[in-house]
Amino acid sequence: MRVVGKVRLVEAIEAGNLPAVAACAWFAEAVEAQWAVTDDILKAYDGAEELDDSRILVPLDNTGHCVVILVEYRCASVLVVYAGQRGGYRMGNRRVSGRS
Repeated sequence: MRVVGKVRLVEAIEAGNLPAVAACAWFAEAVEAQWAVTDDILKAYDGAEELDDSRILVPLDNTGHCVVILVEYRCASVLVVYAGQRGGYRMGNRRVSGRS
């Protein structure tokens, strides 16, 4: 996938709001991913949630760090909407992954 908005990851890391190791690991996974539908992402990340407006929250670790992304599957592109602490992003209705 082509990841757009990497600057949000960098800014969050530089501000101390996101661990660099977790952000870099997610970025590498996203670039290599071949997601075709939202369920592909929800299955790949335990605790991932589909938010309102087609945004997907992906947890990066067990301490509350996450990225919120918007995916254009036809163009194989991912837009990073938010990166940081989970509480920093306003969430609406969501669908939680059922990964086992």
